[in-house]
Parts: sequence; C-alpha cells; structure tokens
Amino acid sequence: MKQLLWLLLASWALTPPLWAETLPSEAQMEAAGHKAATLMAAPELSAGKLEAAGRVIHDLPLPTPTGNVLDKLFAQVQQPLQPATTGTPALMILVSLAMPKAALQHLAQQADQAGAVLVLRGLVEDSFDKTTQAIHGILGDTAGDSTFQINPTVFRRYQVQDVPTFILAKTPATSADTCVLGDDYVAVRGDATLAYALRKLGGHTGWETASHHYLQAMGEKP
Repeated sequence: MKQLLWLLLASWALTPPLWAETLPSEAQMEAAGHKAATLMAAPELSAGKLEAAGRVIHDLPLPTPTGNVLDKLFAQVQQPLQPATTGTPALMILVSLAMPKAALQHLAQQADQAGAVLVLRGLVEDSFDKTTQAIHGILGDTAGDSTFQINPTVFRRYQVQDVPTFILAKTPATSADTCVLGDDYVAVRGDATLAYALRKLGGHTGWETASHHYLQAMGEKP
C-alpha cells in the first residue's frame, strides 16, 4: 500500500498542473518580443512617415460649409405662421415636393421675392434629412433662399386638397379649426404664377391692400 501511494505521489509531481500549459515559455516570450521590435522598426512606421501621413489627412480639402441653409430652410418648422409685416396678412403657398420641378422652382423664387412661406404637408419619410435632400435636389443652390414650413395644420385649417394653393390669411394657423373663407382668409388654387394669384386674391373685397403689398415686394404692378 505504501509503495502504491509513493508511486502516485511521484507521478503527480512529474505532471505539470493544467494552468502551466497556458503560460508561454521564456523562449516564446523572447521570440514574441523580437517580432514586435522588428515590426516597430519597419520603415513605414518611422516617425517621419507617420508625421507626413498626418499632414496628408489634415490637408485634405473639407466640404465647403453651406452657411445656415438648413436653419433658413426650416426657419418656421413647427412654429405658427406670422404675418410678414404688422397688419399685413400672411402669404402662404401650399406646395408638394411631388409637383413638377420647374413649377416648384419658379414658385420658390417668387416666394423669396415676395416674402411668402412655402408650406409642405409633411416630411419625406418622416425625415428632415431626406426632406432637405429632396428640396435641394429640386431647387439646387436657391433652396437656401426659400423659407419652408412643415405644417399639416395649415392644410387642415384651410381645407386644402390640391397644390399649389395660394392663401392670404389674417390669422396665423395655430389650430386645425377651419376659418371663414373671405373673412379670415382668401385662397386661389391652380398652376399659376404668384403675381397672377395675388391679383386674383386682391380681387376679393378687403384684400386689395395685402395683395398690393406683396406685388410691390416682387416688383410687380398691382
């Protein structure tokens, strides 16, 4: 029995523990250190090369900032429309990005001249980025000169189903409650120039002054 016990103890002493197999030997560690030193000494990792690479990265031309195009483009997003001038009804052009490109371009230019607001029913795929890209895709560099509002309330309040629709409104649209046509606002719809639409709107009793105001801003005769 003692002889058997002695043999077992001797066998255990000669067998390394399991955790020892996971540790590298001194020879392995020395080889790994030599390999790392060789890699770090490579020419492409020299200080001069790295510094030059950094200069190349920093010297890359950056995109030219477009100023406050995005801020101006959606300057009135989720804000109530306000008259352009104290006592002057607000001028809105309700549009859709699905309209013909040329028609939307002309209306955007005319709206900028008159100080009108272009109103969209909603965002493209519920995304400001995609909406901005869509507008820039249609209007190009002139997009930043136009003021857009994303306001479905305006469409509901004035019961607008078709675009473009031109509206002169005395009271900003702060709720979806409908107004009285002729008293609170006047509207005309159809594929027309803003000047033509303003003359039609000014043909309604009590709206001549507002119509003349915007026509003069555009450099048009009433």
